[in-house]
Amino acid sequence: MNFKVADIYSRIDSNPHLLRSWMKAIEDATPLSLEEEANFGWQFSSVIWTMQGCLAQFKRGNIFEGMMLSVLQNIFGIMEASIAKDLWDDEVWSLNSDFHDNINKMREQTSWSPGHLRGKYKPRFSDE
Repeated sequence: MNFKVADIYSRIDSNPHLLRSWMKAIEDATPLSLEEEANFGWQFSSVIWTMQGCLAQFKRGNIFEGMMLSVLQNIFGIMEASIAKDLWDDEVWSLNSDFHDNINKMREQTSWSPGHLRGKYKPRFSDE
């Protein structure tokens, strides 16, 4: 999962057009062109689908809580951007309803912990 997340951000960083679109979207500085919206949207979808996979692995006990916390901080950081909020709220992702519902519940809370998401699964790590 670390490699997948790193790959997404490496892809953005290595392409000046994607990086410019990403930065403009995250900074909410100026309106994005249609091309910039598309660039951001495709990269954001990669992040969302990767995060959904992380949550599934976390709930099975394959990812430790510190990693999941980092993933969630990442997703919520990105979702501070207006375009990201709009894309998420449009619900065009065909995401697993469990993932979508959990993220929405967490967005409504002022504090949260990934441990609440694990449910019946027990972690495979001795320090949790």
